[in-house]
Amino acid sequence: MHYLLLNHLSKSFMFLKLANEGKNEFWRYLVTISAVIVGAVLGGIPLLVAIVNSTSSQSILLESLETGDFSDIGIDTNYFLVLLLLQFVVALLVLWIMVKTIHQKVFLAVTTARKSLDWKRISVGFLIWFALLGVLELVAYWQSPNLYVYQLEWESFLPLLAIAFFLLPLQTSAEELFMRGYLMQGISLLFAYRWVPLVITSVIFGLLHYANPEVTKYGFWVTMPGYIGIGLALAVMTLMDDGLELALGVHAANNIYSAVVVTFDGSALSTPAMFKVLEINPLAGTILTLVISSIFIYIVSKIYGWKDWRKIYGKKEDIMVTNH
Repeated sequence: MHYLLLNHLSKSFMFLKLANEGKNEFWRYLVTISAVIVGAVLGGIPLLVAIVNSTSSQSILLESLETGDFSDIGIDTNYFLVLLLLQFVVALLVLWIMVKTIHQKVFLAVTTARKSLDWKRISVGFLIWFALLGVLELVAYWQSPNLYVYQLEWESFLPLLAIAFFLLPLQTSAEELFMRGYLMQGISLLFAYRWVPLVITSVIFGLLHYANPEVTKYGFWVTMPGYIGIGLALAVMTLMDDGLELALGVHAANNIYSAVVVTFDGSALSTPAMFKVLEINPLAGTILTLVISSIFIYIVSKIYGWKDWRKIYGKKEDIMVTNH
């Protein structure tokens, strides 16, 4: 059955049904996942070369790896960010190629159940999440203004803006398309209940951030619930909305905000942002992330009229799609 014909089936529960599109033997997933990993590694070679060529001592390198700030070894923060994001751009390109060739699917099938990508939904997700972060930041500033340092320097900030709005969305899209799109659909083929791929991909998403400087600095058990929690929220909105659009907007807003507005020592996005926070409470940050995730889901559930919450916990429908 062709994807366009599948799009005319019942709209309820549609997103995971698209997993049946194309060719889905296990070896195809194994090859694709391996190719994406290899692509990310190859995309990270320029960053590795820059780090090796710029390091003056092993101790400084280890310190930079812990803090996420490589300016001490002579790498400009904006240049470092470009090199860091390059691996995601390559991984995204590889995923696109593999989905179209190995799985013989249209790439839209791992993105949304709609006939085309809904840019308005992406904008709604972006603006609401960005606003929630801004409100939270204002409250934090009101409570502890002495912890905020204004550090805006236009010479470095303007290039950062370009990087943030042109490259960071590619990074966040790569993560969403792979985790909440390709992988969640693929895992759904193995299990009867929809909550299983939701939970598995959220845990994997969290563990993939294990190497982030925040985890090293503040501890696994303090930071990991936040990563897994946001992964769960992104998966919930993807299944409830039958597409990645809201998740794409939220993830882009989150990372752009973290890169452009406020940074802190130990951040995975160590940038010349407008403000720097001298001290953070990682546990409070994790709790607040879960709170605003819940608030966001409540708001968009009202906007888009989400009613059937079986989309995130119910049993899969027995609609199998074959190739003709």
